[in-house]
Amino acid sequence: RSLSEGKIDDWLYVNGIVHAYEKTIIMQDGKKLIPDWYIPPNAMPNSHKVYIEFWGRPKDPKYMKDKEKKLENYKKLGIIDQIISLEPKHLSDLDSYLGRFLSRVANLQVR
Repeated sequence: RSLSEGKIDDWLYVNGIVHAYEKTIIMQDGKKLIPDWYIPPNAMPNSHKVYIEFWGRPKDPKYMKDKEKKLENYKKLGIIDQIISLEPKHLSDLDSYLGRFLSRVANLQVR
């Protein structure tokens, strides 16, 4: 949907990481939660599932309020510890930032 999201998606693809963009999660109350990316368990041997969120407008107060609501929904689902949050400042070094967090959160070793 944006150049920034395209950069992240390309990085996942180039690094051979199986992923889905905007895979819907249905919550118990029937509401939909749509993470930016979902990486399934065993995307690589022994890896765990993980969700990636790109928070592209950190200076927009309404957007940041929506971010907090979304993070609260992740907490309700018990998957907040499986979230990797990216911001525009991380785009210049995805190898370092995203690679390190994929290793720590998902036990996923990037090439």
